[in-house]
Amino acid sequence: MSFQNDFIDYQRFTMRGSFPILFGIMLLALVACDDEVKVVGSCGDNFIDPGETCDGLELGGATCASLGHYNIQGTLRCSSQCTFDLEECGPRCGDENVDIAYDEECDGPNLHGQSCQTMGYAGGTLTCGDGCRFDAGGCTSVCGNDLRETGETCDGTDLGDQTCVSLGFSGGILSCNGDCSLNTLSCTSGACGNGVLDEGETCDPGPGATVDGCSPGCQVIDGWSCDGTPSVCTPICSDGLILGDEECDGTNLGTATCEGAGFDSGTLLCDAQCRLDYSGCRNDFTALTCGGNHCCLLASDGVVMCW
Repeated sequence: MSFQNDFIDYQRFTMRGSFPILFGIMLLALVACDDEVKVVGSCGDNFIDPGETCDGLELGGATCASLGHYNIQGTLRCSSQCTFDLEECGPRCGDENVDIAYDEECDGPNLHGQSCQTMGYAGGTLTCGDGCRFDAGGCTSVCGNDLRETGETCDGTDLGDQTCVSLGFSGGILSCNGDCSLNTLSCTSGACGNGVLDEGETCDPGPGATVDGCSPGCQVIDGWSCDGTPSVCTPICSDGLILGDEECDGTNLGTATCEGAGFDSGTLLCDAQCRLDYSGCRNDFTALTCGGNHCCLLASDGVVMCW
């Protein structure tokens, strides 16, 4: 019994000694707690809780400018619902209102009544791009309808009131390329025709001379190569264009065929000098006769071959 009583007295002593220590630890823990912890949803305590964009004077560092509004000198405030009060910030790109005063052309889906067609294109889809400016990348034009549309410098006979002279040449004839860009090959400079390659010229046949491959505006025409002064031009063999004295060019045989050359059949070719190669053409034989020590073939063109 004495041993048990001593053990109980020891436990009581230990608990009495431990209580102040435990109390001190709890007190330190309470002091160390973050005094910024607030109750969720307590709008008006100047602390931005989850679900709030601001709270009282606490704006999270946001300003009218940082939110993209045009009035960067405006004062951003927080409403009683803990959402931004943008009244003094003015409009911004992205609010779906076209603010012409701030040089907006469109805003989001709001195109201000514009379309590809109203902007001069044939069709397509107009969108609003960065900075609330029109993005006409989805609009299309129709090159070749003699109507100069947006994105085209010319179309057929419609040159947009441009001439060789208005483009800085001394004269000549301005035309339109197949891709609706201006063709100045026949525009002339004051020095064109003197037999010397002056600035802006790629060929010059000399006074009063005309050379195949060199345009009246002293520009080398596609498919030709011009050298020397005065210029001498020759067609480029192997570019697929039959020009000058070329009979063919690569796989381009023009209208030539084996049959058109008097053969019965075969494959007509073009050699490296752009001359027609008839080695693949042939005549069909209509009769074969053999007797004694000889055989003879009669071709459809009347040629007889014996062996």
